[in-house]
Amino acid sequence: MKRDWDLVRIILQTLEARSDGYLNSVSVPDYDPGAVAYHFQIMNDAGLIEATVQEFTGGTMFGMAIRLKWQGHEFLDSIRTDKVWDKVKQSAWEKGIDLTFDIAGKLAGKVMKEMLGLPD
Repeated sequence: MKRDWDLVRIILQTLEARSDGYLNSVSVPDYDPGAVAYHFQIMNDAGLIEATVQEFTGGTMFGMAIRLKWQGHEFLDSIRTDKVWDKVKQSAWEKGIDLTFDIAGKLAGKVMKEMLGLPD
């Protein structure tokens, strides 16, 4: 399954906004619950969130995101605004590269510095 960066951002934003602090894979509108569960798993692996995922016979997945980790908060802070996020995606697209966690964070930092008028 291909990583969906917009879904990663939605999961981070939604999890941060929840007062009860958790999110299940069927609670993300407009996305297949299996894809959401998969993203919970890879985001857990990356240290962005704490999550549990179960895979059932036939490949069906269900996941529960429990909380953001420090790295998740940091990454979300760097891509929170639509303006920054759109520029990150546009920059990667213009250069013909796929986003990685590291590249997305660096591009977001560069975009924010440009917006603030800070030197590189």
